[in-house]
Amino acid sequence: MVDFNIDNSFKDLDSMTHLTDGTSLRASQQRYTFQPCAHAYTRQFRGYAMASPILSFRVEEQLVENLDELALATGQDREHHLQRALQRYLEAELTCLREIDEGIADAEAGRLTDLEIVKAKWVARANNSDD
Repeated sequence: MVDFNIDNSFKDLDSMTHLTDGTSLRASQQRYTFQPCAHAYTRQFRGYAMASPILSFRVEEQLVENLDELALATGQDREHHLQRALQRYLEAELTCLREIDEGIADAEAGRLTDLEIVKAKWVARANNSDD
């Protein structure tokens, strides 16, 4: 297992990174450790101030190697791919949870479909499918 910090893009920064507690960190190394991990910081990048939470977690080394391979092949950094993957995962999971909540609300409101009707629809689909 390795410690992995989602926001490792500091190597690309041209300026000083300013933490919310008033301290600063110059972007001169590739690996940084911030305490606490969920600490929000503000950084200056090409004139824009951005506040971002930092998420740190442990992953298998093979995942890091695969991520680095993807980053090299696409020309995008780790952060880009991790944000994209996390966004897709959360979107799918939250959609599933919302649909479950809607189904429970329908059931509680008495909006149910008889099991025999559902079975008949599945049988009709299977009979119409030539695959």
